[in-house]
Amino acid sequence: MPTSKPAQVGAAGTDVNYPPWVLAKAADGTPVRGAVIVFQGTEPGAVAVTVTTGADGNARLPRWRLPAQAGRATLEARHGTLVPVTFETDVRVRAYNLTIRLIGGDPGPDGLAAIAAAKEKIESIIFGDLPDIVLDIQPACSFGGPPLPTLTDAVDDLLILLRVRNIDGLGGAGGFGTPCLIRDPGAQPVVSLIELDSAEWVPSSPTEKYNIVLHEFTHAVGFVASLMTRSLPSGFSRQCMELPSRAAPNRLVQDTYFSCPNARAAFDRMGGIAYTGQKVPLENGGLIAGTQGSLNNHWRETTFGVELMSAYYNPGVAPFSLATAAFLEDMGYEVSYAGADSFTLTPPISSLLLGSFGAGLRSYEGDRDIAPAMQVLTSHPTITPAVSGPSRASGPRSSACTKCGGPP
Repeated sequence: MPTSKPAQVGAAGTDVNYPPWVLAKAADGTPVRGAVIVFQGTEPGAVAVTVTTGADGNARLPRWRLPAQAGRATLEARHGTLVPVTFETDVRVRAYNLTIRLIGGDPGPDGLAAIAAAKEKIESIIFGDLPDIVLDIQPACSFGGPPLPTLTDAVDDLLILLRVRNIDGLGGAGGFGTPCLIRDPGAQPVVSLIELDSAEWVPSSPTEKYNIVLHEFTHAVGFVASLMTRSLPSGFSRQCMELPSRAAPNRLVQDTYFSCPNARAAFDRMGGIAYTGQKVPLENGGLIAGTQGSLNNHWRETTFGVELMSAYYNPGVAPFSLATAAFLEDMGYEVSYAGADSFTLTPPISSLLLGSFGAGLRSYEGDRDIAPAMQVLTSHPTITPAVSGPSRASGPRSSACTKCGGPP
């Protein structure tokens, strides 16, 4: 019997998010060990892969690489003369597009390279096209900088306005990022704003610049608390954040968590099965004083550590984890897990609510809620102000989510 996630959608030329697997049972229902299962795609030239069932009766295909062309991909699992089990995936070409528009300041040559690399990373994960939207509006979001220009663009699929300016000097906010205009239905951003503090940006290494920009880009595509739970005029509704934390600094806080199914399944795949708290844990302000901006807008630092979307900046490698890719899937995007970086939760996996870290830990504390900051683009010409959550490059960021499709 098939037990992998049915009816998947995948990007052409990449591995499916959930590799097929089958469960072999005897007539009395007990698992069969040692059954030889042959997995093979039906397209010309597909290579057969043989897997033997284990003690639990399961045979798991390590990976299923999709064809390079769009269409329907079919894979069969065979055992002897039994009727084969069929798996199907809709294969689509990559069509998600980020447009980056510099509206002030100079990122510098290595900064432009970091921006280009971060754009490529996001587009390697989100692949599904969204409807183009023609704008005639001046976005209201702001981090205290100059007003944004009136936009008359046809946006495909997200326009990010980016500027580099002096914000608060060294040791303060490295940057901010937030959605400004969102779709209704769906709540995916159409226009987002990122501001980078020149005092922090200029002396940063190329790796630091890349990590900062990719972090902010991830907020820009929707990793913000104000989108995790959202109701829109069309009737669209999403409920992915539970027990949101509102107390900071460092009073007893709640075990805030992201409840939508794809991120939860990815968290377990990364080593989170033994985690004893609510899954997936969001930052709840339990580390150090002055972290109001990080609340709910990032993965919890005590659990995720150096992962890209944790609440505190860690120098060096900052992996874009499977959980973050799956978060975007829960936000309604078509995503390819193959674009995520290798990352495993380090045991013991803490659900720590209160605690402390040593000196030198930099918070993304620039993230904070601004209202009104986000506007809703409905299917009608009406634009409705809405509360949003920004994000920051040296401090916490914002986050968002909706009830969505489920993992296997």
